[in-house]
Amino acid sequence: MSSHGQGRETLLPEIVLKRAVETPYRMAYGILGADLECRLIKHAELAGRAQMLAKVLRERLDPGERVLVICPPGADFIASFFGVLSAGCVAVPAHPPINGRLLSKLDALVADSTPGAVICVNVQLPALRRLKGRGSRLAALTPEVDMDE
Repeated sequence: MSSHGQGRETLLPEIVLKRAVETPYRMAYGILGADLECRLIKHAELAGRAQMLAKVLRERLDPGERVLVICPPGADFIASFFGVLSAGCVAVPAHPPINGRLLSKLDALVADSTPGAVICVNVQLPALRRLKGRGSRLAALTPEVDMDE
């Protein structure tokens, strides 16, 4: 997408930051939960969470490295995705492995993408660490970035 004739492309992280400044309290996303309640994410919240994650990733990874994003659909996934892009890295989204079939797909994804880090939510960390101990390719993935911190 063009930046209003300025001769350069506008990147998604720039749009997130611009919206956070211009309309911080306006809804960026609405997420419908299992309880059918809608959780609103405002532009300022999205930008703040994405920038905090981007800062952590910049300290640990080089630009262009891949980051495995294992977050369920929702606010954490959206903030993680934009945080990875803001850090100059490449997001590799994956569904949380809830069964053996998904674990084998995740292992194949890790083998193909060779990510430098994995992002997940706090409740997933124990399960991911158990999988690492079972010879999963996830064992090679460090650091782990917890979206709940």
